Amino acid sequence: EIIREVAPNLKIFTLESRNQSSLAPFRGGSYLTITVKIENGYYTRNFFLYSTSKDANKGVYEIGVFDNPEDKMSHYIFDEMKIGDIFISSHPINHFGYNMVRDENNVLLIADNNGILPAISMAKAIDDGIDTYDLTIFYLAHKYDEIILERELNDLTTNEHINVNYILSAEQKPGYLNGFIDTNYLRSFISRPSSIFIAAEEKQLKYFNNVLEELKLPRKYIRYMPVLPEYQSAQDLKFVMTVVINNEKFTADCYSNKTIVTSLEEAGIYIPSSCHDGTCGLCKTELLKGEVKIIKDHRTKAQKEYNIIHPCITYPMSDITIIIR
Repeated sequence: EIIREVAPNLKIFTLESRNQSSLAPFRGGSYLTITVKIENGYYTRNFFLYSTSKDANKGVYEIGVFDNPEDKMSHYIFDEMKIGDIFISSHPINHFGYNMVRDENNVLLIADNNGILPAISMAKAIDDGIDTYDLTIFYLAHKYDEIILERELNDLTTNEHINVNYILSAEQKPGYLNGFIDTNYLRSFISRPSSIFIAAEEKQLKYFNNVLEELKLPRKYIRYMPVLPEYQSAQDLKFVMTVVINNEKFTADCYSNKTIVTSLEEAGIYIPSSCHDGTCGLCKTELLKGEVKIIKDHRTKAQKEYNIIHPCITYPMSDITIIIR
């Protein structure tokens, strides 16, 4: 199946190269940056790979797309994308997965539904013989019926290097753990040097950041899945955005509760982007005028000095003028 629905809000899409040649290899836990034209604008988002390099050798990538009605592109792909559609994709990008030089041979991966796709991709890479390390996945869910891709995960546990623990916080069910992961629970799995990966929503990241601080593990052994922190301004305000591209000026609306990248997309103004969490710097733009709020600031000292912003993590707080070079 080219498109298959594996949960009420999750579809797996099989992407093939146009000339059916092999595609770039990648590590488990990678994502693709996909650009799609919707109406008059180009939208760019990241989607985690569900497959492994074994499939890439055959000219195939599989990505998982969660339906998010509040995000125009994700919702469009989930509802409207059909067999034969063509779009632009980056090569696989990995800011999260296992690295044999950097990480320990024992990996503990804590994931909720938001992070289960990179977790499965990492497990598949072990099962395919691409990676060789021990992986223990802790799958967090409130209730049993919220768990997705359970059969796929359980099939992977036939590999002796892969173990999965399901932890339900709001329900008790035979064969499933109940409660929350705390410092003592994690410590029982760290009988040897370990790397810890957290693939979860923002509130989980904050919680586990405190838990891991108590373990006093070196920071180099802790990985967090890229997540843009949620932000809501006190008021939902509308401003005017002036955009300069090749000495031409364009104006569009922008909003205090939307990133500048989102407002550019909605206005049909294309800007190169990739990570959408401020780390890659591809969308960097000069702020000529106006006040902004920057979340999860990854800018260098020089970028701050010269008023360079990353629009994917920046919200307008007044009328603004920017230059896209």
